This record gives sequence, C-alpha cells and structure tokens, in this order.
Amino acid sequence: MKKGIKNKPYSFQLAEPVFKTALFVMVNISFEKMIVKVKKRFPDFELSKKYKDVNGLAFSYYDEETNLHYPFLWVKKFDWTIEWQQVFVHELAHFVFEELCKKNMPSSENNEGFCYLFGYYFVECWKKLKKFYIL
Repeated sequence: MKKGIKNKPYSFQLAEPVFKTALFVMVNISFEKMIVKVKKRFPDFELSKKYKDVNGLAFSYYDEETNLHYPFLWVKKFDWTIEWQQVFVHELAHFVFEELCKKNMPSSENNEGFCYLFGYYFVECWKKLKKFYIL
C-alpha cells in the first residue's frame, strides 16, 4: 500500500450551504509561508508574530471595503497521527465558535448549530485530506 505524501503543503477551500460559511484550509506550511500566501490575496493582511511558534491557528481577515470576513484554518504540520489530528480538530472548533458568534448564535445557547457546522467541516476536510494524503 502506498504511503501518504509527507510534509507537502496543501490548501483547499470549502463552502457550507446552510449557514453560508466558508473556510480556507492550509496544512504543512510554515508560519512565514502561510503569511506570504494570505498576503498574495490580501496585501494588507497582518498577523502578530506571537503566533509563529504555535502548531495551528484559526483566524479571519476582515475586508473593510466589502465588509466581509475570510476565515482561515492553518496547521503547521499534518499527518495522520493523533497529535496532529488533535491540532486540526482544535483549530476547527475555534473556527466554528467564531462563525457562530458572527451569526449571533452563541454555541452555549445553540449546541445544535455547533454540532452541525463542526460535523460538516470535519467530514469535508477529512475527505479532502484523505484524497491528498493517501492512507
């Protein structure tokens, strides 16, 4: 059986239809290269260097001209070990909490919304990652 591609950068975008949310995912990319990649699309993007040593991050870029938020999920390294899956899932939860807040749906008052969004993105991300990283 062929083993997965290791340490190769991979990115993809997903859109969710019910709450009309979207997410841009980047894995196996350094903090510095991730910043460069986001700046290609959003030249005025800034992110504090205090995050440079973390393993992953969920963050958004806010475009003042269009009044739109562009959410990102970044994981420095991804492989199928439980440790890196945990980093991915942890950051995915941050993203879902933030999206529900933007929709004025606190997860403490509506855990069904959290469960739906988290489940949707978890499954769709795993499908993309499994296609790229052959198990």
